[in-house]
Amino acid sequence: MAKPKILVLADEIAKQAIFDAGYDTIDINQKAEYLAILIDMDGNRSQFAQDIIDKLGDNANTRLLTFAWLHDNPTPENYKKMIEIGFDGVFTSATPTKFISARLDAAIRIKIMAKEAQVRSQSIETYEPKRFVFDKIEKKPFRVLLYGEPCPFSLKITSILDTVGINTIAALSSFTAFDFLHRGNFDAIIVVAKDDKNGIGAFCNGLRRNSRLYHLPCVVFANEDFDNLEELIERGASDVNYIGLEDELAIARLMSLIDEKRRREQLAIAFAMTKTAKVADSGTGLYNSDFFATHFLNSIYHMRRSKQDLSIGFLRISPNFNDEKANNFQTLRRVLTQAGSMIARLIRVEDSAFKTDTLDFAIMFPAADAAAANNAINRICAVIETSAFSIGPDEAVSVITNKYIHQVTEGDDLTLLLSIAQAKLA
Repeated sequence: MAKPKILVLADEIAKQAIFDAGYDTIDINQKAEYLAILIDMDGNRSQFAQDIIDKLGDNANTRLLTFAWLHDNPTPENYKKMIEIGFDGVFTSATPTKFISARLDAAIRIKIMAKEAQVRSQSIETYEPKRFVFDKIEKKPFRVLLYGEPCPFSLKITSILDTVGINTIAALSSFTAFDFLHRGNFDAIIVVAKDDKNGIGAFCNGLRRNSRLYHLPCVVFANEDFDNLEELIERGASDVNYIGLEDELAIARLMSLIDEKRRREQLAIAFAMTKTAKVADSGTGLYNSDFFATHFLNSIYHMRRSKQDLSIGFLRISPNFNDEKANNFQTLRRVLTQAGSMIARLIRVEDSAFKTDTLDFAIMFPAADAAAANNAINRICAVIETSAFSIGPDEAVSVITNKYIHQVTEGDDLTLLLSIAQAKLA
């Protein structure tokens, strides 16, 4: 899908930074649709920005993303102020291009998640009272784990964090760090890397291979022996910085990462609260066919309002064995139940999976065209087809999959679409 345009209310340096990050920019005089605004916050423009953000509102269907651009005094205090105003991110002329690109991508993804959470909650209200209120992000103090051997730089970092109200807890070994991370509620981890390149790289990789810590921001401060900081990002670090080189800016960027993490956590709660007994199976996590029909119509309505894509994929799973068990309903049901549980956990949080009245599954992909939906469902099929499903003591079978992808249009009828899918999957 083509990336959205960004309206830049700042100078040419800001425009170039956004362009280098992979996004097209427009100015105030151009007539074009845009999804985000970058506002120059130099000088006393806090009230100006606050007025813009307040006017944009909190409706996920219409709300534009807002980013702050800072020139003078881009300290952690400035970043904290911008986050409190309500910006989705803060950039400066010194912000690395990859960091800008990653933060824009993440903010757009979070916007899609927020919109889908609201649409899904509205669909749920057909069955029971509203369960979740979309309040602003929680205000409790940030909590960061500092991992690394004691040194003067660690004290400096702790002092910088303390000035902006971030609580810090130290861990001297990787074992202690992971133990603290699993037992405590941390917003991020800072790694002070003095020399152990392989060890730090393995530590970052370990964070990303851990499902509980996957989205935890990790900022690495490395000494001059680390000649390739990009490698640390490739191995799992969220941001990297040389020790003693614009340390405060790196801490400021960390605050943006923490803000992003908390937005994700709030949305995860919202999605979890839509899995109620009236609309979803508690065992598999799949929504039922009645809710599928309701949410389909509601999604089409919001698709038209937001002018974003919506795609749906149908998936048929068949046991890959040729004996009397293939025709045994209980065996087949057991395999499909296991497969359904896998599907519910393989999709993105903003996607929704359903069990239809037939032997098929359906997955709705908001803000995704047919190509993106096809890529997503191909990954799901690959995992399912390489898995074994239990059908009894010491007995397991594999399955084969068949899929049909459809990009939804305004006039689509679900009954007709299901009939077409049945014919395609026959």
